[in-house]
Amino acid sequence: MNENPVSQPALPLSPALSQWLDELYTQARQQRLSDFKQWCFSSLQGLLRFDSALWATRSDLQKLKPDHWVDDTCLFKQPDEFMDNYGKVVMSANTPDPLNQHLAGHPGQFFSIWDCCPKEQWYLTDYYLKHCRLYGVENAISALTLPRENSVVRHVFSFYRSARDDEFSTEETLLADFMLPNLVEAIRINVLSTFSKTQHKGESFRAVLDRYGEILEAETGFCQLMKKKDLFDKNQVDKTRVDIPGLDEITSSDERTLKGLKIDIVFSDGLFYIEVSEGSRLGDLSEREYQILELLSNGLSSKDIAEMLSKNDPSHPIKTNTVNTHRANIYRKLGVKRKATATAYFLTHSVQE
Repeated sequence: MNENPVSQPALPLSPALSQWLDELYTQARQQRLSDFKQWCFSSLQGLLRFDSALWATRSDLQKLKPDHWVDDTCLFKQPDEFMDNYGKVVMSANTPDPLNQHLAGHPGQFFSIWDCCPKEQWYLTDYYLKHCRLYGVENAISALTLPRENSVVRHVFSFYRSARDDEFSTEETLLADFMLPNLVEAIRINVLSTFSKTQHKGESFRAVLDRYGEILEAETGFCQLMKKKDLFDKNQVDKTRVDIPGLDEITSSDERTLKGLKIDIVFSDGLFYIEVSEGSRLGDLSEREYQILELLSNGLSSKDIAEMLSKNDPSHPIKTNTVNTHRANIYRKLGVKRKATATAYFLTHSVQE
């Protein structure tokens, strides 16, 4: 995981901006998700002037479903009913939100309302009359991010001003563009840092899912294991939704076994923190194979093992070639190719057993 500021287009790095970047990544590792987003807004006010703001993180931003919009959106200096009201306007409006439509086609940078819709037209829309005007949003710049690797979740950022003639300047929009990838990288660090507070068990893989089962962040091994066990939703073309029965019914924590996987689930701040591990394959070994693997893990060669076993049981001597045959069967059953890997697997899983 890269915890350094991401590469950026040229922009003068003032002392204040440099200090903000350092603090951003520090806070990302220390705060819980909901508190961290609020910290971001508060700290940004020292660099970018705005009256209120929004940060939405979810997998179905473009599906226009109002379910959980309130829960999945962090608001800054706007009331809780802000998103609920927006959802109602979306469902009743005759046309799509022009700003959201524009962002969907131009992800990765900030745009103002006027980049997407002529002023005279905007002031006649339901989005302005029934929502923006009601909550004092007269000017705004917004951005929609692209999905990241191993993730389909996207972020929407909006910064609002309450005076009609107080528009965001080109320089302010460029500054917001500079901050955007750093905010996304910082939230990734923040989400994954939850796991760093717990022991990472060997042969286990971790991911963070939103409430719909869509992957927000995941270790590569997690996706490989889900694919191997056929635990991606077959109805999803891109196979990003994990198919864990009853996931939406979990309100705190849960442990379960599914298709040979041990699954630990914690629900917090609207996200599922999941750790999966395969059951130990040591149980597939015969008694003799287990015995030989244990001796291999103690550093003995096949010849040494043959001599030791023959000495311990002279009535049943064993040849080096026989030990090598057992070794080949051990490697096949464990799914490894080398002694070092087999030894590491034994040392990790024999302790757990």
